[in-house]
Amino acid sequence: MIADIIPSNNSIVDSSTTNISIYFSSPVYLSTGNISIHKASNHRIRQTVSVTSEFCNLSDDRKVVVISIINSTFNEYGEKYYMRIDDNFANAVNFNNESLRGIEKEVWFFKSAYTAPQSETAATGLTVFTVDASKKFSTLSTTEKSKYIDTLLDEFADKVPIRRERLSWEIFQPFEFGQIAISVRIDLPINKTENTENTVPGVISNLNTMILYKRITNFSTSVTNDLDSTLGFRLLGEE
Repeated sequence: MIADIIPSNNSIVDSSTTNISIYFSSPVYLSTGNISIHKASNHRIRQTVSVTSEFCNLSDDRKVVVISIINSTFNEYGEKYYMRIDDNFANAVNFNNESLRGIEKEVWFFKSAYTAPQSETAATGLTVFTVDASKKFSTLSTTEKSKYIDTLLDEFADKVPIRRERLSWEIFQPFEFGQIAISVRIDLPINKTENTENTVPGVISNLNTMILYKRITNFSTSVTNDLDSTLGFRLLGEE
C-alpha cells in the first residue's frame, strides 16, 4: 500500500531536509503508532513522532503523509540513518479499513551530508531547568549540584553529539520563576582542519532545537528532560 517515500531509499539528506513524504496507492486514514528516525551506527532515536501529532499531516486526498523533520535530526556528516514505521500506523479506506504494515528497522536509509556553519570562536550559552527540576536542584549539596551538571553535559555530548571535552559549565544562577539557569561553554572543534565535526554554531543550533522539541527527540529522557522546552538554548546576551 505504500507506493513511494521521498526522499528515496539511500538518499542524501542534511539540515535543510524539512520533511519526509509517504505516498499511498489508495486513500488512508492515520491510526496509531510512531514514525521514527534512528542513527544507524547505534540505533538511537533522533526523532520520533506519533502519526496523530502535528508533525504528521495527511493530504486532502488522503494519499500522502508529510512528516515534519527538525533540523537536528540529520546532523552528522557521513552518518547513515534509517526510518522505522510502526505496523498499523494507517488503515486503507477502500479495503475494509485494513491495517497497513509499517517499515522495519534498517530497511529505508538516508545518508547525511550535513555541514554546519563555521566559527572562529568558542561561545557560551544558557539553558534553564524546569520549575520542578530547579526545586530538586536547589536541595542538592554543592558536590551533588556539580555532579548533576556534569551528567547533563555528558548527555549533551552523547545525544547531540559533540566531543565531551568541548563542553564545560561556568556558573549556575537564579532565573525567572524560581528556575535555575546553567551557563555552558562550547569550545571549537578539536581538529579544525576536518569539516566532519559539528561546529560551534551547529552545536548551538542543535541544542536549541533538541531542547525546544525534546518531546520528539532523545532529550525526552534522563537529565536533559529536566530542561525547559519553552526556552531552548540561548547565547549569552540574547533576549
